[in-house]
Amino acid sequence: MFSTVPHDLHRMRRAPLSPFFSKRSVSRLEPIIRSAVEQLCKRIEEFQQTGEPLILNHAFSALTIDIIMDYSYARSYNCLAAPDFSPVWFDIMTGMTQVTPLLKQFGFLLPLMRNMPESLVAAINPPLLSMVKLEKVRFTSFNEEESRNGRAFCRDATSTQQVTSVYFLQMSLASAPCSNRYI
Repeated sequence: MFSTVPHDLHRMRRAPLSPFFSKRSVSRLEPIIRSAVEQLCKRIEEFQQTGEPLILNHAFSALTIDIIMDYSYARSYNCLAAPDFSPVWFDIMTGMTQVTPLLKQFGFLLPLMRNMPESLVAAINPPLLSMVKLEKVRFTSFNEEESRNGRAFCRDATSTQQVTSVYFLQMSLASAPCSNRYI
């Protein structure tokens, strides 16, 4: 299969992430999940009281994004608090599911599209625009974290500061080459 990385490379990339997905670490997510579900329930009650239609796809997408972003990137976009549940995230995730098989086989497309104007990407492949937008969010998060820490992860990964998110742990690994520091 074209998209499969060698086993040893996969194991090397997976090893530092394993502590984040242990039973104990995942159980620490319970308060975050519980809080997000409670917030969603309150929002559903608001829609019920006003009689306004509720788009469940957007609501559940907002729940998922808030939890995943909190755990993976140590930040939340508070999609559950948005009046419309930030439907752009639903669109991004839907677009990603459509374009991921293409990107697995033709890995050069995403870097190429990332450097094109969004209007051109939308004209060529609308679902790919969703992936490009997500990449911009990811790189913005990474650059903000670098600014906060006063260092660039791929140039100086010697900081002893504790990294509390999956993404920033992966980016700070001194033992991994920059090309392997991605999720």
